[in-house]
Amino acid sequence: MIPTDINPQDLTWTELKNIVLAVSDQVDKTTRQMEETFARMDKSDKKFKELSSRFSSTIGNLTEGLMEPEALRIFKKAGFKVNRYFTNMKKHDKDSNVEMEIDQFMVDGTTAIAMEIKTACNKSDIDHFIAKMGRFKKLCPEYGDKTVYLAIAAIKYNRGSDRYAHEKGLLVVRATPDNIFTLDSTKGDEMLTY
Repeated sequence: MIPTDINPQDLTWTELKNIVLAVSDQVDKTTRQMEETFARMDKSDKKFKELSSRFSSTIGNLTEGLMEPEALRIFKKAGFKVNRYFTNMKKHDKDSNVEMEIDQFMVDGTTAIAMEIKTACNKSDIDHFIAKMGRFKKLCPEYGDKTVYLAIAAIKYNRGSDRYAHEKGLLVVRATPDNIFTLDSTKGDEMLTY
């Protein structure tokens, strides 16, 4: 215990040295406790990030699962003659080590639709999708003769990201209150194609 009610002028050199050593020991003990606390916090933070990632992935898979059976119906109703679809289409170019994944890809004779599916969509998601699709024809030369439309589907659009997607030329698919997806764009709008 470190005395707090003493006058330093009344102390001998030995008493002062003992107080300094006691304070030093207390500082060391506090430092060790803080390091242990920080280590526990770091471990908890890693666990939280892992659980958060798992939860986010699960919610994303659920959203994609809800959209999967609706996609062909929605786009056929809008006049696209897509008749086949692929989910989680992955492509990898070994030469450039470039990789991409398309959540849902629908195709017919001359047209294809590449769709990104989000639970909550932000403008950055749209920019990322457009940038990713800029590599599409290089990674998927088998679709080089097709007009490829870009679509974004989300349960929720944050901060005007749906308008932003329209402005960028994407087809916008949204969830309705009764959990059915609907196309918020029409064929013939100013659409971005690859």
